Formats: sequence, structure tokens, C-alpha cells
Amino acid sequence: MAICGGILSSLMNKQGVDLLKLEPSLVAGVILGSLIAMAFLGGIPVGPVMAAGLASVLIKILRALNIL
Repeated sequence: MAICGGILSSLMNKQGVDLLKLEPSLVAGVILGSLIAMAFLGGIPVGPVMAAGLASVLIKILRALNIL
């Protein structure tokens, strides 16, 4: 499971880097989301690249569902 987690996180980081190259303005939103999670939800920041990777996956899912 640890190997699978490492593979998935690396793939998500690649997608995050690709997304941030296309839309660098998303960095502010990613950082704000991390701050909100830390302040109100007890979250631990993992870095903007991983957060952007997750955002990229969510965007793809929403586009596949014709929501975006």
C-alpha cells in the first residue's frame, strides 16, 4: 500500500505541476485552501504542488460529469 501511495502521490504531483504551469493564478487559491484547512479543520499542509494535483483530479472529474 505504501508503494501504491507513493506512485499515486507522484502522479498527482505531476498533474499539479502541469496545472500550475497552465494556470499559475491557482497558487493563491491552493494556499488559501491550505490555510483554511489548517486553521479550522486541523489540517496539515502538504505543499502547493500536491494540492494542485488534487485540484487537477477534481477538475477532471467535474468536467467528466459536465459540471465544469
